[in-house]
Amino acid sequence: IKAFSLLNHKYEDYHLLIIGDGKEKKHIQKLIQRKGLEDKVILKNKSDDLRKDYLSSTLFVLPSNYEGMPNALLEAMSCHLPVITTDSTEAIHSIIEDNANGIIVSKKNIRQLHSKMEYLLDYNEIRDSLSIKAFKGIKKYHKSIIIQEWDNIIKRLIH
Repeated sequence: IKAFSLLNHKYEDYHLLIIGDGKEKKHIQKLIQRKGLEDKVILKNKSDDLRKDYLSSTLFVLPSNYEGMPNALLEAMSCHLPVITTDSTEAIHSIIEDNANGIIVSKKNIRQLHSKMEYLLDYNEIRDSLSIKAFKGIKKYHKSIIIQEWDNIIKRLIH
């Protein structure tokens, strides 16, 4: 929200969509009000069609301070979205090669996040290239491959 607020004046046609309902919701609502972004930030408790939300988006930004396996990031990449995320876990580095199939910024660095968001909004060709590479980069996470890996692990444990 803080990084988006820095973009708001330059990109008046853009909106920020936040999906989810957690313990930070009241804090997020207060921040939106403090920044005067009530008309620019959309909060959805859940989505009945995440794919539709992803496909209607320009960027996917995951500014987590901690993240396990970021399924939302993988889902966004599967929808050909260029992604920006924070260096919140080793899993991020196994998925994203910085500036190749996504962008990684330092966690809690609002200026860096703003700068990278602005960069992708300004340069369509870079954004398009990242979106293509994002999709190609997640093939190793396809469900058939993951199921096979789990099957192999279980077979080793049984035998």
